[in-house]
Amino acid sequence: MGEKHLRDLVAELLVCAFVGGWGSTVHAMLGEPKVRNGLSATPSEPTGSAQRLAAQNRPVGAPWTAQQTTLDTGTTVQEFSTANGIVFAVTWQGPVLPDLQTLLGKHFLAYAKTASQARENHRFGGAVLVTGPELVMHSGGRMRNFSGYAYVPALVPAGVNIADLLP
Repeated sequence: MGEKHLRDLVAELLVCAFVGGWGSTVHAMLGEPKVRNGLSATPSEPTGSAQRLAAQNRPVGAPWTAQQTTLDTGTTVQEFSTANGIVFAVTWQGPVLPDLQTLLGKHFLAYAKTASQARENHRFGGAVLVTGPELVMHSGGRMRNFSGYAYVPALVPAGVNIADLLP
């Protein structure tokens, strides 16, 4: 993949971020501590509707917590964090693709590389699948119906079957 293609892809994604309404804040960043209101969150149980969601999906004593956020665009983002508060997986579902650069953090380049390679092979508009030691991700859908997930295999807590958490 050429540097020009990667620059073009990143530029296109940034344009989509502003034009497509990605202005909503996503608090999860893969591989980083949870952030709430601009401050690092201490490991704790989620509150409100996120707490109800976590209670439904999380076995008693599980080494992870779940928090769900609905963005201004109507897209729902769910973050899964270790007991230490590190986000190891995220999922999304909704009418607008969330800001993947913010959501994936330092893992965004692995996604951008795969998307750029697909574009070079004249594959446009299909699902993007990244499978590697740094990032596993699936993102697909069409206008008004996007969904996906991403996780860092090395951060998934011991004993957790990641397939049980993903859509």
